[in-house]
Formats: sequence, structure tokens, C-alpha cells
Amino acid sequence: MKQNMLGASLKTCHWGYFDATLPPAMTISSGDEVVINTVSGEPQNLPGPGFHVPQELLDLHDAGPPSMPGHILTGPVSFGWIKRSIPDPTSRLILVAKAFMEMATPVLNSLELSLKIWDCAGIKSHDQRSRVLKKIDQRCEGYWVERRDGRTSVLHKC
Repeated sequence: MKQNMLGASLKTCHWGYFDATLPPAMTISSGDEVVINTVSGEPQNLPGPGFHVPQELLDLHDAGPPSMPGHILTGPVSFGWIKRSIPDPTSRLILVAKAFMEMATPVLNSLELSLKIWDCAGIKSHDQRSRVLKKIDQRCEGYWVERRDGRTSVLHKC
């Protein structure tokens, strides 16, 4: 098992937004252990003298205000092993979607297939997404796809 450390820095942090199109700050393999360092706090929330403030947080503050208000996020982390270990894109999508459904509280029976979900499954092109959705309709017992004109498709678990 490989141990990985992803530190918080100007290169690995983004402030106030989630974006599935960001390049990964780290790619890990199956069985890898990952420690992700984080920082938090806007300049007005820093403690007074005598307290330690990580230099990485001060560097983020010095880079200027965030484009949107919100949390400072470290990452993203790419799970490269999914694509290497599961060559069938439909199987990857079902695996990733099922994991997101089961992480929710309460557990979900449906999931919007956002860019984040497609990206986690390693499915980049619109054509490949269309083929995967068609295959789910034709061959994947226990799942069906709700297509919504002009909106994100939804994967439902029966």
C-alpha cells in the first residue's frame, strides 16, 4: 500500500466552489492511503497573536479574495484505478453512482448524473455518455435512466 500526502497550497486548493473540470491535484491507485491537509478561515476569522496560523493559509489570503464565498477545498483527487481496473464504462458509471447513492443519508434511489459523476467514472465525451445511457436502458437490470430535455439525466435504482 502506497501512502500519499496531499498538502494544502496555492496549487492544490481552490476557494468557494466545486468544479469537476479542475485537473486532479493527485491521482491514486486502489489500496492507496491518502492524507489530505486542509486549511480554513477567512482573514477576518484568524486568531489573534500567539496562535499558529499555517503559512499555506496566509499564502491563500495573499493571493486575493475568493471568486465566490465558501470553504477552501484541497484537491480534487482522481481515482485512476477505477478506469484501469474496470474497462467497461457502463460498469464504472454504475459503481460510482451506487457509491454516491449509498454515501447519502438517507440512502438515495436516484442520482443526477452531473459532470462530477461522469468524471469520477472516467467518462469524458458526450458520445460515450450517450452510449452508456443506452446500454443502461438495454442491459442493466435494476437501473433505468430518466432523460430530461435540456437538463441532467437521472439514474434510478429500481
